[in-house]
Amino acid sequence: MLVSYRTSSSALDVKGEGPVDSFGIGDVARLAGIRPSAIRYYESVGLLPEPRRLNGRRRYGPEVLNRLTIVRMAREAGFTVVETRALFHDFPADATASVRWRTLAERKIGEIDATSPAPGGCGRCWGRACAADV
Repeated sequence: MLVSYRTSSSALDVKGEGPVDSFGIGDVARLAGIRPSAIRYYESVGLLPEPRRLNGRRRYGPEVLNRLTIVRMAREAGFTVVETRALFHDFPADATASVRWRTLAERKIGEIDATSPAPGGCGRCWGRACAADV
């Protein structure tokens, strides 16, 4: 589920806190259901872009919430931080989301099969899911 927020077309400053279409790290953490330290960590490993700063404080646009939703989905699906970062950085800019997810899933299937004690590996279920047109 991607999050969408309406923002004004003008960037008004509200009591020195920055434009009304931006959020502080605490606001983003609360809206995303994670801790501010997780946001700082995601920035440090390249899952989130460096935010702009206002008076030394991080300010995020509403698009960061969509990015955090994608990060959460990838982590819940079992992708590592490195694999999740690949979703954002290892593909051409015009690569669709489905191409990115499918490519990573196919790599993950190989990894699962290689480490699975089950005959034929566990990746077959993932393979069927990747082959399905959704």
